[in-house]
Amino acid sequence: MSQIERCLEILESLHGQPAGIPLSHLSEQLGMPKSAVHRLLATLKDNGYVEQIEESGIYRATLKLSLIGAKYFSTTDLRGFLEPVIGALSQKTRELSRMSMLVGDELLWVLSSQGGNHILRYDGHSGRKVVPHITATGRVWLASMSDEDAVATAIGAGLGKPELKRPGTRGVDTVQALLKELERTRKQGYGLVEQEAEAGVSSIACPIYDQEDETRFLGTVSVAGPSVRMTRKTMEAMLPDVRETAQQLSTVLFRYRVFCGSLSDPSIGVLTVNGGEPDNARRAGLRV
Repeated sequence: MSQIERCLEILESLHGQPAGIPLSHLSEQLGMPKSAVHRLLATLKDNGYVEQIEESGIYRATLKLSLIGAKYFSTTDLRGFLEPVIGALSQKTRELSRMSMLVGDELLWVLSSQGGNHILRYDGHSGRKVVPHITATGRVWLASMSDEDAVATAIGAGLGKPELKRPGTRGVDTVQALLKELERTRKQGYGLVEQEAEAGVSSIACPIYDQEDETRFLGTVSVAGPSVRMTRKTMEAMLPDVRETAQQLSTVLFRYRVFCGSLSDPSIGVLTVNGGEPDNARRAGLRV
């Protein structure tokens, strides 16, 4: 292990013990000789990352590392933090990965990344409202509500209006069918649809919740693609990666809010990782 790696281990340990820790305990915790730990602490102290309380000899982290992080967050817009996370998921799945966020009382697609070089691709609709009752993303959103609110939202979006149903799709079109799907979605913790919003397209989605309030729904992350590739078995195999991405996005949103004080960032309106103007593009300020 290099000296840099040892320093990083020390900093991680100290940041996990805000009140500080004695040299002997830190040495034992890291499995390193006291002399080696002492030398590294002296270097970190000289550079302002660590301080020693003279009366007790306890070492603790200073705010320097936190201030560096705060400066980084304050000079980088929200898009800069979200793009790599969505991009990584699209590279893993080799399909279209998307993020939606609750903007006011609407759920909008805000960020997308197309993975793979398939001839047959699904490009999605960044910037448009999510149709809640026939999409995996929308089902997850509705599942976060009471049944009464979910039904009202779905009816407002066209549930029960056969004239709005696209040819070749098999989406839910009754309240009873919707409630059955919402029960399944809540039980399994993710949304999954096969050729419901569009013929030949299937998708899977997981919710993004607020880390401070785990009942507060913020948005979703999803993967969509042609049904010939996106079989149920394939989508279920993707589930761990989609769930992990949802957790990562939740962490990004939480840290951004902590350091910047707000998630009201107009740059998040309509975003595409791989460039190009999204269809029906429009800006939408984020209010979460």
